[in-house]
Amino acid sequence: MTPPVIKENHHEANNHINKETLSSIIESAQISLGKNDFLKAKALFETANSIDPNNDYILQKLALSTYKSKHPSHVTALEEAISILSKLNLQTTTDPETLGLAGAIYKRLYEELRNIEMLNKSIFYYEKGFYIKNDYYNGINLAFLLNMRGNVQEDTNNAITDYTLANRVREKVIEICEAIFSSKDFKDRSDQYWVVATLEEAYYGLENTEKYNEFQKISRSFSKENWERETTEIQIAKIEELLASSPLT
Repeated sequence: MTPPVIKENHHEANNHINKETLSSIIESAQISLGKNDFLKAKALFETANSIDPNNDYILQKLALSTYKSKHPSHVTALEEAISILSKLNLQTTTDPETLGLAGAIYKRLYEELRNIEMLNKSIFYYEKGFYIKNDYYNGINLAFLLNMRGNVQEDTNNAITDYTLANRVREKVIEICEAIFSSKDFKDRSDQYWVVATLEEAYYGLENTEKYNEFQKISRSFSKENWERETTEIQIAKIEELLASSPLT
């Protein structure tokens, strides 16, 4: 008869193998994400999820790769991604990554379906992520969406309220990002570009031309990838369109 201690060691060995396998799968999935091969990344994260179904990080990346894949259609992929995120207790979570993902997905659903309920949900998740964690990513997206909703509000007072709130959020985002930018630890951060690009976008939204130009130059110096600048410039162009039809003008 095999001694119990050997069975336990065999179980521990299997756990070690599973952990190594899971780590390898996640690494491959991350590489696929970096190459924009979203279908391959999704398949790999699905495999990782089958090994560790309660891992929040895996579920977040599975939702991300799913909605980015736009397969079999953009709307279907977005709805599937929300279904995946629902496993992370969307209504009660305080995780800024989960809240940011939910906000991004509902934003895209609004852009596809033009259903105001989707826009309101996107605002809800970005707002929650921003106020709970003072997270600048959620904050800058919240400000943009408030402008977007302000432009489709039927009631002028509500439209003005959304634009006023958007400006207040940008002011708070600037406060957060300026503190990060001036901190001694800034040079060690992996999100240096996004901190300064967020300041660039926030000042543009507030129509502070001097500070916008200042941080535009700074963010360009921090940009290492063309897609980073492209993302920022596309977003600022969208803000320009929104401000052109602002209820405040």
